Amino acid sequence: MNSRSIDREERELGEGRIVLDIKQRVKDNLT
Repeated sequence: MNSRSIDREERELGEGRIVLDIKQRVKDNLT
């Protein structure tokens, strides 16, 4: 396996998780 591609995938997953967390906070603030 290519460690570089794995690192990129993990970083993208991390960014996606942060985006979901921000969206959840915004939803909580609206309600």
